Amino acid sequence: GKKVIHFIASWAVKLLGIFLLAYAIIAFINSFYNINNLLHLSRVGIEHFWSEKEQTTVIKKVEKRSSAEKAGLLPGDVVVAVNDVKLNRGNWTKREIWGEAVPGANLVLTIKRNSQLQRLEITRILTPLFERFEGILLNVLPPLIMIAYLITGLWGIFRSPFSFETFLISMFCYSAGAFMYVHVAPGHFSPFGQFFYLDEIKNHFGFFIAFFPGFWLNLFLIFPQKNSFYKKYTLLTLFLIYIVPVSFIVLYLMHLLNKYTVFFVLVLAFASLFLGAFILSRGASRSTDTLKRRQYRLMLFGIKFGTIALTIGVLSRYIGLEIAPGWFPLSYWIFDLLFTLGQVASLIIPFTFFNSFLHKKILETESAMKRKLIYIVGTIVIFIVYLSAVLIIGEKLISRFQLQDQSLIIVLVLLVATTFTPINRRVLTWLESYLYPEKTIYRASLKEFIKKMPGFIETRTLLENISQWIENTMGIYPTRAVLIEGPTDAYIPHVLIKEDSVVQKLKKGSAFFWDETPGNDNIDTDEKQWAEQNNISITVPLISMGELVGLLNLGKKRNQEDFNGDDLEIIKEAAEQTALALQNIKLQSDYLEKKRRDQELEVAQRIQKQLMPQQIPVIKGLQLHGESHPCYEVGGDYYDFIPVDEGKIVLAIADVSGKGTGAALLMANLQAGLRYAVKLSQCLTEIVHEINNTIYKNTAPEQFITFFIGLWDNKTRTLYYVNAGHNPPLVLHKDNNITALSSTGTIIGAFPDMQFSQERIILTEGDVLLIYTDGFEETFNPNGQEFGKERLIASLQEIHHRSPTEIAAHLFNKLGEFSEGMPLTDDASLIIAKVV
Repeated sequence: GKKVIHFIASWAVKLLGIFLLAYAIIAFINSFYNINNLLHLSRVGIEHFWSEKEQTTVIKKVEKRSSAEKAGLLPGDVVVAVNDVKLNRGNWTKREIWGEAVPGANLVLTIKRNSQLQRLEITRILTPLFERFEGILLNVLPPLIMIAYLITGLWGIFRSPFSFETFLISMFCYSAGAFMYVHVAPGHFSPFGQFFYLDEIKNHFGFFIAFFPGFWLNLFLIFPQKNSFYKKYTLLTLFLIYIVPVSFIVLYLMHLLNKYTVFFVLVLAFASLFLGAFILSRGASRSTDTLKRRQYRLMLFGIKFGTIALTIGVLSRYIGLEIAPGWFPLSYWIFDLLFTLGQVASLIIPFTFFNSFLHKKILETESAMKRKLIYIVGTIVIFIVYLSAVLIIGEKLISRFQLQDQSLIIVLVLLVATTFTPINRRVLTWLESYLYPEKTIYRASLKEFIKKMPGFIETRTLLENISQWIENTMGIYPTRAVLIEGPTDAYIPHVLIKEDSVVQKLKKGSAFFWDETPGNDNIDTDEKQWAEQNNISITVPLISMGELVGLLNLGKKRNQEDFNGDDLEIIKEAAEQTALALQNIKLQSDYLEKKRRDQELEVAQRIQKQLMPQQIPVIKGLQLHGESHPCYEVGGDYYDFIPVDEGKIVLAIADVSGKGTGAALLMANLQAGLRYAVKLSQCLTEIVHEINNTIYKNTAPEQFITFFIGLWDNKTRTLYYVNAGHNPPLVLHKDNNITALSSTGTIIGAFPDMQFSQERIILTEGDVLLIYTDGFEETFNPNGQEFGKERLIASLQEIHHRSPTEIAAHLFNKLGEFSEGMPLTDDASLIIAKVV
């Protein structure tokens, strides 16, 4: 049964809000029709009222220097007819009687003065600019404020549809929005407004304001916790709360309300505001629960500033209508603007209520609201003062010196525009320091600490110092700053990967409030238990350049007071600076590490070059050249010339799997092993067999080497060779034919005790032997094409008649032209031997 009632009530509130919102939107659209009229609005300068005694309208006021005063109209004159049409109760306000409000139009009034009739002709004049601006303001802003209140109420009831608290807050928003109904421009001048019967809706729903105090007081009696009197006498309390609004509705329907009704409603509304604040203050002082205290405090903050804003707005409206007219030309505009801004600022009340009820980041909401409130209110007040001063001074100067050119006002506006920003900044800074002196002290101390941050060169030292600063300056203990990845003194079980972990929530940039976490929130058990054991209240993210680098875990205040928005703001500033300093330390450390690695690579590169042949040996009957181009600073390619006897030389080339430092180390190991093995034996199969076993024993299974070794005997012009899985070397004969020296065994270092066979080839004068690594064939151009063996052979055939050094230069040039400047993707090395 309760679920059904909640469902029906929830949808009733939703539908009511949707209906009211539709009305507000229509009223807003209708206001644009009125703007066109207001831009060309004219006036005669009179106020009049219906007199029951005279049974016609009587002039109440005649504005000074108006066309009515110039025509001789006086207060107390009885208007009998307008444009020869007699006035009566049914037509005295109708537009058809008074004619179009067009500048220059004539209006003939038949008046009775001292029992004598007179005819006065009055010419309509264009309303001053600031009065037209005031009219536009009052046409557009009230429906906008209505829309804001109604959207806030609808947002709340849709977020939590089955809560009686959100039901009350939404109804409070509706009633507060209804207060703007009386200020919405009438719809009878607009065909659009007449079609939707805006005036009729306005007249029938304006009484909704009367429920404002009831919803307000009812809310405070049940939230954040039920009042003891309410729990004991629920029905009596509800009767007392709603009897007055219901009475107003009954009297309204019976047409028994008088002209003071609105005044009584306003008095009742403001009385309920102060009574509600008293109930909240009393509840806050008695509550022992941290979350509830924060909810109370946030709601009190909203009431405090919202009530001030409403009071200023209502008083401004009253002063503008009843007292201020005639003070100075801009009095209407200023007081109407203050009224409107007061209504806008009062939106802080429902906003803080919803955030308090949904208990989502209450401290963050409080901090943000204070900061924005100071900025917005301060800026608006300064702007109003400046703008008013410019318009008043400009109008006075133009009137005094009979200036026709409006350039003076433009000069004044430009002067204000250039000075407004710096003065506004100074005033806001002073205002914040005056209102929140403790925060100013914290911020000054933080600035001094920030100056010391560049002196910390270790992350551990920085984290320890920021923790000590917070503990000593703000009295928060314990404070534990830790890195997400890195050394820490204490075990803190922050789960990094789990989707609903605290760390994942912190990556969004907002602090996590353990005190505000309901029992059903899905948090890792170890994290929650750790926070409870260490009295952690808040965890603030340390984020720099969008990356979560660390966490700031905060305990409670030593003086047992709760955190407030100012504390959180200072802590966030400290967290931002700490994260930036941590990032700088990391960048500095990375730079030093990179510099160290670069130096090591430079040494490795120098050593690797020394491992390569420093001099090309001179061997009878054979011209030689070797060259290696690594794709990184150091590479895994290796070539060597090892003279054996007179007329004999070993030619070797290898390609180690992988690239960079690891491949270079294995290459150095191969070089040492090969040179030692050649000294012991000239049998190529034995040499390769021993090297294979050595590499296999001392390297990981995934590391291997492709290897080619040849022994040149000049006496027989024979090349004996073993090809262990390497690219087949190419022999270009004098007749331009190609012979490839295919594999005679598998790669070395992959399998133990492998057997390799030896082959031989006889070379003649002019033959060119090219031994190369796969960096030549596997070089790509920007189009993704591979250099390949065919291009390599063609390039070799182009220049085979030249020396080995020239042939090597030609091949590397061809490779560079083909890749169009793209870097090598693999090491490229070669040996060229030419028989002479």
